[in-house]
Amino acid sequence: MVGATFIAVTLVPVLCTYLLAGKFHSEQSNPVMRGLQFIYRPALRFALGHRLLTVSIAFLLFSGAIFLATGIGSEFMPPLNEGDLMYMPVTDPAISIDEALRIMSKQDEILKSFPEVESAVGKAGAPRHRLDPSPVNMNETIVHLNPPEQWRSGVTRESLLAADGREAATSGVTNIWTQPIINRIDMLTTGIRSQVGIKVFGNDLKDVGRSLAEDR
Repeated sequence: MVGATFIAVTLVPVLCTYLLAGKFHSEQSNPVMRGLQFIYRPALRFALGHRLLTVSIAFLLFSGAIFLATGIGSEFMPPLNEGDLMYMPVTDPAISIDEALRIMSKQDEILKSFPEVESAVGKAGAPRHRLDPSPVNMNETIVHLNPPEQWRSGVTRESLLAADGREAATSGVTNIWTQPIINRIDMLTTGIRSQVGIKVFGNDLKDVGRSLAEDR
C-alpha cells in the first residue's frame, strides 16, 4: 500500500502529462458513468438517511467475513489435485546405491501393476546437477495416473493411495506420498519432505533421542 501510494503521487501524474492528450469529456457524456451515477446516487441518499441501519448492515457483513476467515486455514491456496502423485520412500541412510535401485525397481513395478497407474518412473539419490541434494536413501517416483473416468468402479484417490501404500510397503522403508509441485514448495519453504513433519533441535543427540523415545 505504501508503494502504491508513492507511485500514485509521484509517477502517475507525470505519466498522465505525457500520455493523456486531446479533448477531455465530462463524466455526463459517458453512458457508463451516467448509469453508475443513476445507481449510486439513490443508494447514497438512502445510506445517509438511514445511517444506523447502514452501519449495522456493514457491521454484520464484517462480522460474517471474520467468522468465515477463521476457517480458511494457514495456507492461501487449498490443496490442489495435480493429477499425478509423487512417491518418496526413505530407506536406511547407509544403504548402497545398488540396493536402493533394487528397492526402487521393485516398488515401481508394484505401482505400475494398478490399472489406474499409467506409468511410474523413479529416481534414486541425487541427479548430476547439485540443485537437488537428495541422499541415496531417498527415492523419488513420479506416478502418472490415467484419467479418473478410466479408473475401476468405486476407486477414489484416497483408496488408491492407501492400496498403493500397502502394496509398496517394504521392511525398513518409510513411505511418503505427496504431489510433484507441492512437494517442491514444501521442501523449499520448510526443508521437510512431506506435508506433516517435526523438527527436533538439541545440543546432545543422545538426549534428543531419549526424549523422542519417551514421547513415543
